[in-house]
Amino acid sequence: MDTPVEFQGVFWLPRNSETKVPGTLRYIPGEGTTLQLLGTWYTTEELLGKKRIGDETFIVGMSEHGTLVTLWNCLRTGSDLHMPGISTMSFYANVLFVGAAITATEDLEFTLARARFSYLEDWVGLSGFDISENWEQHSVIVKYTLPDPLEILLPSSDVIRIVYTATTPSMRFVQNEATICQKVFIEYKPHEQKKMGECCSTLRRLQYFFGFAASIPLRIMELKLRSRVNCKVIDGKESFPFIDTYFVPVEPKNLPVSWSPNHALFKFSDIKEDLSGAIIRWLDKYELLQPVFDLYFGVQYDRETYVQQSFLHLVHAIEAYHRLASSDMEVTEEVHRRRMTAILSAVSQEHRSWLKEKLRYSNELTLRKRLSLIINDYMNYLSKLIPNHGSFITSVVDNRNYLTHYDSSLKSKALQGHNLASINVRLEGILQVILLAELGLSESIIVKAVEHKYEQSQSIATN
Repeated sequence: MDTPVEFQGVFWLPRNSETKVPGTLRYIPGEGTTLQLLGTWYTTEELLGKKRIGDETFIVGMSEHGTLVTLWNCLRTGSDLHMPGISTMSFYANVLFVGAAITATEDLEFTLARARFSYLEDWVGLSGFDISENWEQHSVIVKYTLPDPLEILLPSSDVIRIVYTATTPSMRFVQNEATICQKVFIEYKPHEQKKMGECCSTLRRLQYFFGFAASIPLRIMELKLRSRVNCKVIDGKESFPFIDTYFVPVEPKNLPVSWSPNHALFKFSDIKEDLSGAIIRWLDKYELLQPVFDLYFGVQYDRETYVQQSFLHLVHAIEAYHRLASSDMEVTEEVHRRRMTAILSAVSQEHRSWLKEKLRYSNELTLRKRLSLIINDYMNYLSKLIPNHGSFITSVVDNRNYLTHYDSSLKSKALQGHNLASINVRLEGILQVILLAELGLSESIIVKAVEHKYEQSQSIATN
């Protein structure tokens, strides 16, 4: 999705394929897909507003080179009626498919989805190149062998694969250069075809997994889909070419200028033997802990947000984790039921409903208690990052209460600037330890993650 697309062609509506209108299609990364038409499918009455023109679900086209394209979920952004002259129209499409003509919503089901993410090649760290140099003989020998894919079978019978592709050098009359480009893709193959949203949802969760591993938000750079609708017959054999797919994804903001595998929480080589188990556990945990993942990655993908907002998201994520992963309450349900009965029976009927509503969550653990339990559970890892957990918890609770309720009595205790940023780093460290432990990863990986957060917090404190 980093590559612009532009071509001229003819375009038509599925319900009126006989009327083809010339136009120019453009996809600009970060902006999306636009279509400028020199002509129109609509009648004069429709263009004059006497008949309503709606937005179009599908617009199909063919480029000047014969490539089929589909624009999906198209918003009409403008039209000009010229009499005499040629009317013009413009559309914005949410999704662009290059390589297929899709004319019905029920055809938006796919048998395979393949995505390429930023930094993935470096994180995997496997290359098919074997380069030997002999300067005495003035020779360089380059050998390339495509690495084998790595396949992961999920309990659902869906399959995830890490696959490699490579471009071959173009041949010239005089060969003065040769380029081989290796790419790494994450491939998702459901056991039965699924809608685009379901395929992209799984890829997004995998994007989060590899981004969590690399300790940096990943951008989606390419998306290719395969559909039974897009069937080609070559020499009597069916073939299903990939459909290049373009849209404007949610992009991480304020990314570091550079990244290396040394910055990763863990690399492919660290978990190669258990990658299958780690991914299966990640997808399972995502189902259980989705609010935690969403809050954590919401912070990672938007580093431009206010530090106070990041703080609230991180605290909410930790609190949500403990609520979802633990059934702990202040007292047992039976004790709490008797306590509530006694309290409510002691007040007048007039105020009973009001008080019952106020006490709805009275058996829930407080944030202070949840933080204390989590830190104690992982004290072996967190003791260096949070040496005085009592004052740390008090700071977090006071700051959360102030930012939530804006109680003026807590204003003097509210953290600002570097102090709040340092707290945020520690909260991120807690969440990383939780997720790494949930994944069942080794102690050395968790210790390394905490050490990195400690260094980060010290750097903030000294600036």
